[in-house]
This record gives sequence, C-alpha cells and structure tokens, in this order.
Amino acid sequence: MSGQDERPTDVAARWDPSYSDQDFVPDRCEPFSSLASDYLALCSSGSDAATALANVVPGSWTGDAASAFSSYVDAVVTFLNTTTNAVDDAARACTAAAGNMDGAIQAAKSAASRANSAQDAHRSYEKDNLLHKLFADDHSLDLDLAVGMGNVARGNALSIDKTLTTSLSTSDDTLSSSTAPQPPNPLSESDPNQAALLAEIMQPVAAALSKDGDSQRARDAVNQFDATVGSDPRKAAQLLAQYGGSLTSAELTYLYDHVDESNLRSAFGALDPTKDRELYNSIAQNASLPVLTRLADDDPNHYWHPATGGDAYIWANDGFGNRPLDGDPNDIRQGALGDCHDMSALAAVEQAHPGYLESHITRNANGTYTVMLYKDGKQVPVTITPDVPYMNGADGSPIGSAYSHGGPNGPTVYQVYEKAMAQSNAEFGVQDGAGYASLSGGWPYKDYSVITGQSGNKVYPAFTSPDALAGMLAGHHPVTADTPEFDSTPHPTGPDGSAQDVIGGHSYRVVSVDVAHDPATVTLANPWDPSNTTNGTITVSWTDFQKYYDNVDVGSTP
Repeated sequence: MSGQDERPTDVAARWDPSYSDQDFVPDRCEPFSSLASDYLALCSSGSDAATALANVVPGSWTGDAASAFSSYVDAVVTFLNTTTNAVDDAARACTAAAGNMDGAIQAAKSAASRANSAQDAHRSYEKDNLLHKLFADDHSLDLDLAVGMGNVARGNALSIDKTLTTSLSTSDDTLSSSTAPQPPNPLSESDPNQAALLAEIMQPVAAALSKDGDSQRARDAVNQFDATVGSDPRKAAQLLAQYGGSLTSAELTYLYDHVDESNLRSAFGALDPTKDRELYNSIAQNASLPVLTRLADDDPNHYWHPATGGDAYIWANDGFGNRPLDGDPNDIRQGALGDCHDMSALAAVEQAHPGYLESHITRNANGTYTVMLYKDGKQVPVTITPDVPYMNGADGSPIGSAYSHGGPNGPTVYQVYEKAMAQSNAEFGVQDGAGYASLSGGWPYKDYSVITGQSGNKVYPAFTSPDALAGMLAGHHPVTADTPEFDSTPHPTGPDGSAQDVIGGHSYRVVSVDVAHDPATVTLANPWDPSNTTNGTITVSWTDFQKYYDNVDVGSTP
C-alpha cells in the first residue's frame, strides 16, 4: 500500500464524546512484536544455514570441482551473513519500536483519563449555572492540558513509526542490493570427470534455485534490463512485457526482486498511459500481486494506482479474491467521488441486462481483473490490480474504501469498472484529465459508449411522456435521469404521502415508471446507496419528475 501521509497531527479538544487512548495512539505493540518475532525466526534460519554450510566441504576433497564448490559455499555463507545481519537489524528496530510505543500508549491512556475527568466535571457543573460560569475556564484549561498531553504522545507515536520505517528501509536496501552468488558452471571444468562430479553435486542446488526463480535466464533478464534502461528506458519497459511471456512466475519475481528500483521508475516513466495500455496489460497479467504493488508505487504515471497525487489515500484490497463480484444494481455504493454519472450508467446497464458487467470482467490467474471497455465502438481490454483507494484513519491505517465501495454482499462490479475507467480515461478522453479525479462530473449518455460500445442520447423530460419512458425500460434500454443544481434540496411528496429528497446536480438510475398510477410516477435510485431510507430510492409524480429532472440519458441496447 502507498499514498500520501496527510494524517492530522493533533486531536482537537471536545466536550463530547469521551476520549479513548486510541484517539491519540493506536495500539501497535502487538504487530511490532509479531514482526520482530518473524524477523528473529528468519535470523535463526539464516544463522543455522551459514553454520551448516561452513563445514559442508570435507578437507580431504581436492581437485578443481572441490575448489569451485568450496568457493561457491564461501560466497553463500557471506551472502547469508550479510542478509541475516540486515534482518537482525530489522528485528531489533521492531523490538525497540514496540517498547517505545508501549510508553506512548501509557501516556495516551493517562491523557484520555484526565480529559474524561475534565469532561465529567464540566457536565456535572452544567446543571448549576453559577458553578458552571465559575469553573468553566478551569475545566477548559484542564481539558486543553489533557488533550495536549495526548497530542504529545501522538507525536511521539508518529515519530516512532517514522523511525521504524527508516530503519526497515535501510534493512530493505541492504537485502535488495545483496545478490545471491551464482553457482559454479560444470561446463567450465576442463576435466570431464571433475565436470561430471560438479554437475552431480550441484544438481539439487540448481533444482532448488530454479524453484525459487533463480535460474540463468532470470539472471540474464536482470542484466539485460539494467543494461538497457540507461540508453533506452522505453525498450527496457518493453522487455518487462516480453519477460512475462518467457519467464515463469518464480523467475519473474526473481527479476523484479533484483533489478534496480530506480531503473524500474525510469522504464515506467518512459511510457505514455494514453498509448501504452497493451504494454501495461501484459505486465499486469503476468507479475505476482506483491510485485505489482511495488510496480504501481514505482510508476511515475500512477497507471495502476490512478490517483494523481492530490488524494490523501492509501491503496488496499477491499475483499477482492476468488469470491464472485456482486452486480446487483441496488448494492452500488458511490463513495466520495462525484462520478454519479458513471455509477448510475453502470447500474442502469446492469438493470437492463443482468450479468452484462460481470460477463465483461475476467479474473486473471494472478488475481488481477481485465475489464472489456469500448473505444470508438471497439473492445478495449483494461487490466487493473485488485486494490482501491482507502481513506486514512487517524493512525494512517486504512479505514474504508474512499470511492465506490463494496455493498452488503462484498466487492462489486462497480468498483472494478470504476477503477478501469479511471485508469483508461486519459486514453479514452471521455472526460478531461486522468485518474479517479477526472471522473468527477459528467453525463451518463457519454459513459454508455465506454460501457457498451453503443452511443447514448439525451432526452428532455418536458418533451417525453410516461409511456415513452416506460417503453424505453421495457425495451431493455439503460436509462438515467439528471438533476440541475438546487438552491436547497426539494422534498416533493411521494405517492405514499412521504417526502422524497431530490439531490441537486446528481444522476439517478431510472428504476421504473408506473403509468397505471394516477398521476403516473417514476421511481429512481440514488447511486450513493439505493437502500438508504432517506434519499436512496425515491418515487415522484410525473409532474415532479419533469419539474426537478432536466435530462434523461438513454443508452442503446448492447
């Protein structure tokens, strides 16, 4: 996960609700301690392996094969010692962070307790106006002091996080720059007997390395990429796509673990998202998800993480996996992005043709999704990674999907489509700009061409009729309706006598038209959450529909 760290530095003083130590400092001791234990286990394994290898070559074994194998073992022991020391440093850093964080948590608990005492005193004196006036300033001062103590603890916790991140980054740099020694090549031995002996000895080593992706062709690919990127970074990026078809999954992981990170940034920086979609797709469909997460962070174009830098979000999986995607139009959840036009258009297509969206999504073997969109009437595949922007909690941890998010039955087709459309918008040009931000504001009739390949039309409610609108729905046309901006939210009366909230500057899915009712009514679904009892799915009279909705967007049958 990656993203800007724009967490608030201070917690504000308040009289309600009560404070918890978690308001100031989240309990991170257990995760830090657990991580330290994992690192220590790796250290133990590395040390044991180095000790075992130190005595693996008997002194009585002589000859060229023995010399070549002995040199290889010495190099492996050196490599193990280097990496083990780096992991040990990481373990020590995590242990220190856990201890320091515990101190910050205890300080936060003390601050929360003191703040709550000030709140309690303030509440108890509110019943007596005189006492309240006399001691209000004292209570405010006590509260401010307590919250100040909590914010000091919070600052310490953030500093502990930052120190740990720096320490782990140092260890990571050591690990990523440490290259495992290459096994001796039996073919380099002039004596056939020595060559045969060395080949037999190295056979299980070669088999184990091959399983982990450490093959000769993977090492050659690393060297070729690093040698190419300096003179022709675009060609180096094209090599990454080629490797996806020629290397095994383990070899690809080895490749990405051993190429220089700055070289990866240079290669992706040479690509143009408006022209190189197929190259991006090829890389995304073959690399492992952990590797793709790194590549998405390294890519200056933000192609797989299509937020252009202004979004204070981190990227996280929202429950995607082997489970089917939910396509129910009533389970759509728009989120904090002004793309009601996209969301309503997608839901309208799914209402008109159930299963259409899911049939145009392929889950690839590595967990990515390929969405079949349309450009100029032709199918265009767009491959996305299964992570979406999440909002930051006070401690920087993900607390929920920021944009379109999962419904009551888990992740939805709408989340997948939204990301694919954000990722490809710069190429398609339906909206100006790139990324999620570019989807804010628009018209459903334009979105239909991207979703189905068929253009949509705009109809004015004043020039249509209930029968005509009902006929469009009966003909399996996706239909949405848009409202203008209002000075204040109108509340027309529905057929059951209840007030219906009509949101201004918004797009709705047209669910149904009841021409038998007198007067005719139109039922519309808000993409924020159609199940919301206040403003989710509303029903208005035909007169109110014509009064409050200024556009109807009709798509062609795909």
